[in-house]
Amino acid sequence: GIYGQVPMPFPMKAFLVGGSWAPRSAPVLPSKISLDLHVAEWSPGTPQMRQLHVTAKGPPQMMMVLSPASKVLRWSYGRYERSSDVAESKHSNDPNLLPRGLPRPRSDCDCFFLLFAEGGSRPSYGRAEAFNFTALVPAGEMHLDIWALHLESTSPELEYEEGRNPSWISYMGWVSELQAHKIIL
Repeated sequence: GIYGQVPMPFPMKAFLVGGSWAPRSAPVLPSKISLDLHVAEWSPGTPQMRQLHVTAKGPPQMMMVLSPASKVLRWSYGRYERSSDVAESKHSNDPNLLPRGLPRPRSDCDCFFLLFAEGGSRPSYGRAEAFNFTALVPAGEMHLDIWALHLESTSPELEYEEGRNPSWISYMGWVSELQAHKIIL
């Protein structure tokens, strides 16, 4: 589940004393997260290193956490030392061209956070690729959590809560979707 745009793996239940937790089936969503994960050896002769390729499709608002950040050696969303390196790589999937400079991990976890928002009057709603990246990581275990906000979707539970509010309250509720992946490389 999601609370305040934070996935439930973050310790939210401890902060919501007295709250109620009711498991329900998911409502019908206009588009769902589609994630393609592909793992390959970095190069022959280096069996301890892996390329992790991730491609995501989904609704116009998605967020992703990749962890542990301390294991990511190179990332196609990383920082290049020179601007000419960017022009040469074009975010290549060749791990030899991936930038060595990494963005700073989050201060509250050993992870990288990615926010995707698709604007405009005609978002793709999962019909087209939203984003993709390649990371160079050692063999072992990685975690990738991706969640989406379905801002125009509702559920019977949300409609019930909205109906309980006085008329002077502007209620904002939406359905969220979470996928948590444990990746063995």
